[in-house]
Order: sequence, then structure tokens, then C-alpha cells
Amino acid sequence: MLPVYQMQNQVAPLDARCCGRVLFPRLPRSPNYAPEPGEYLEAVGDWEVLRSVLSPGDVVWVPLYTGDVEDPSDWPPTKLEDYETHMELVRFLGVNVKGILTGNHGPELSYKHQGWHATTNVRRMKSFVEATASVLQAAGTRPVYGTIDWDLLHDVHSMQELAATIQKFGGWQICFTGFTLVPDTYMQSKVKHFQGEQLRELEKLGGPRRLREYLSKYEVWSGVGGAAGLDMNPPLLEAFGYKAGMVAL
Repeated sequence: MLPVYQMQNQVAPLDARCCGRVLFPRLPRSPNYAPEPGEYLEAVGDWEVLRSVLSPGDVVWVPLYTGDVEDPSDWPPTKLEDYETHMELVRFLGVNVKGILTGNHGPELSYKHQGWHATTNVRRMKSFVEATASVLQAAGTRPVYGTIDWDLLHDVHSMQELAATIQKFGGWQICFTGFTLVPDTYMQSKVKHFQGEQLRELEKLGGPRRLREYLSKYEVWSGVGGAAGLDMNPPLLEAFGYKAGMVAL
């Protein structure tokens, strides 16, 4: 059965259907935007309390670089003003969690809005991973990167360089909208973005077979499409090759 992780913005009891957490400390704005100085640390609160309630199976988002959704920071990435303190938190949590999630616009990593061509997007993401993964490794944790559905397609098209680089550093990908690439999944969103555009692009790359091969080789987690998606999506995602699911309850 596909393991499912509960996405939370504060540490709370796990739902019986979930095996761990993907934690986003509550910010005044969406986590898709880089926090203002001090915002993230205020949201985290007491570090000792946070560490005491986390389990080895949890993943925690720790922002390190500037950038907003659809407006990622330029290359090379610009460190947040609180970068050093945030890295202290990464080292503090270290081996107490399964991994640390970071990116260049909130928890996600993508340059598709600056370099729409697959090769450009993948090259920049790969460089970001090479610049950050060893730092997270040295802090005692596994690096996790929040690629998006288009990024998976771009990486399939570009010889899987991104996935291979992440794997080299012992990390994995969390694709919050990975379910959009799986035929027949439940989608609670009515936004056009979730109604076939990715599937049509997938067909251009040779259909689901190539993505299945990609997912069989690398660790990639996917969102399950909302709480209602728990009723049917996990078996479909598992059969497609995703290694875990995530849901906000």
C-alpha cells in the first residue's frame, strides 16, 4: 500500500491513514512566497519543542533562498536574510527527521517560468541541487526538492539529469501535483491547469510509459489531489510508480 504523509502547517496528531508529516510552519502568507525576515523563525517557535514532537519519518520545509511562485530567484540563487539562522535550524533538526525540503520559490524548485525550454529548466534545477544538496547532507539530513509536474516531464525529456543528481546526493523529489500526470485520477480542482494540459504534454513525450520508467528508477512522491482523493488515488499513484503520497486533511 502506498505510504501517505499528512501535510500540515502545525504539528498535530497524525490521521490514522498517514504514516508521517510534511510540515510547513504557518506563515502570514502562502508558503509559495519567500518569508520576510523573521517570519519563518517566528512561525517555528521554540526549536526544542519542535524537535521533541517530530518523528524520524517527518519532512520539514526550511526556506533558504528568495523567490516567489512563478517568479523564482535568479541564478545563482539569492540567500534569504535569515539564511544562516535557518541553516542552524537544519543542523538542529538533522537526523531527527527524514529530510529537509527547500527550493527557490517556497517549498518548490523550478525555473520553468524563466527558462520554459526543458533543457534550460532542468539545467538550472540541477545546478541548484548541486549547490545545496551537499550543504544539507553536511547538516546531517537528506535533501528534498519540490519539483512540479512540468519539471518531471522536462526531466524525462532531458535524459533524467535532475533525478540522477538528486539521487546522487541521497535525496528525492516531492511533486505536489504529480497526480495530474496519472490518467483516471480524482482531481478536486476545476482549474484548467489540472484538466488535461499535462497529460497532453505527456503524450508528446511518448505517453505514460516513459514517465513510468522514470518513476520506477527514482524516488518521487506525489500529492493525492485533496482529501477526497484518498478514496481512489493512492493505488493509481502506486501503480504508476510514485513512492509515497501526501494529503492536507
